[in-house]
Amino acid sequence: MPHLRVIPAGIAQRRQITEYISLYNKRGYALSMRFDAKAGSLPGNNEVSWNSIFAMSRSGGLFADKQLFVVESAENLGEFPSDLEQFLYPENEADSVIICVFASEGRGGSAAKVFSAGAQRIIEFAAKDEAIPPWKRKDWIIRLSKDLGVSIANDAAALLAESIDEQEELRGELAKLADYSRPRQITLDLVRQLSFDEGGSAMLKFLDGFSLGKAEDVVLSLKHLKQEASPLPMITALSNRLRPALYITLFKNEQAALAALGVRDYAARMSKQALKNYGKAAIQKFMLELARLSYFEKTNYAEGWAGFETALLLLLKSQINIK
Repeated sequence: MPHLRVIPAGIAQRRQITEYISLYNKRGYALSMRFDAKAGSLPGNNEVSWNSIFAMSRSGGLFADKQLFVVESAENLGEFPSDLEQFLYPENEADSVIICVFASEGRGGSAAKVFSAGAQRIIEFAAKDEAIPPWKRKDWIIRLSKDLGVSIANDAAALLAESIDEQEELRGELAKLADYSRPRQITLDLVRQLSFDEGGSAMLKFLDGFSLGKAEDVVLSLKHLKQEASPLPMITALSNRLRPALYITLFKNEQAALAALGVRDYAARMSKQALKNYGKAAIQKFMLELARLSYFEKTNYAEGWAGFETALLLLLKSQINIK
């Protein structure tokens, strides 16, 4: 007799499917079949329905006593028939498990509404992960790292939170970092080294090097970034990095200025560091120069990399005394 496990639509769904298949394999259930209910038919041209799926799950396996079935797009099956409720069993009494994956709310409403109250008392529903808002993402990363058995530095968590938007990608990236660093802490340097491809790493090295006044990092990263035909992406990225600093110079209330921008922790901290290194007047002048360069890059008067590098190196030279 089968046990039903339901995975509702949600951002964590693909990960949950993989985890449950692995879990049930460890419990002795062999994956017998995985199919999509949208296909309309089962092997042998049997119509896809709750009845046909239950009949298949009760037929017994040739090579395993315990069978596992995964039904994708289960919303296409419609409401669960009341006459099948008598065949639902708790997992510890079942010889087969059917994982029902709901790709959308479907015509039967939410996954829960497909089943009666009586059926829901026996069926198990996977938790539906909610999207974490940006302002809570750093704390979520810190909590998740503890669950993974490692700690993560605040600045490292802030950089991950601000650099990776997709929540499941962020979870996977943190798991990779945890595996690499355990039992040591996940540091900012480790995130910089492992969580960005060559292009992303060069851009981050450039922006952070500029903010921290590290001219060598700025110049070395430019060698990679200059492979692009236009400096416009660099101009935009640097403008975004310095915008919080510019707002701080224009408004008396620093917190209100940063709140108006909705800027995140890491970006705010790096921007304020740039303001400390270069000063109010230099930041304001340089932002005007970036605006000018950006405008000309979109016209026939583009100055290209020569114009951008000239403005950048003049600022570095005047502020940190490059010989």
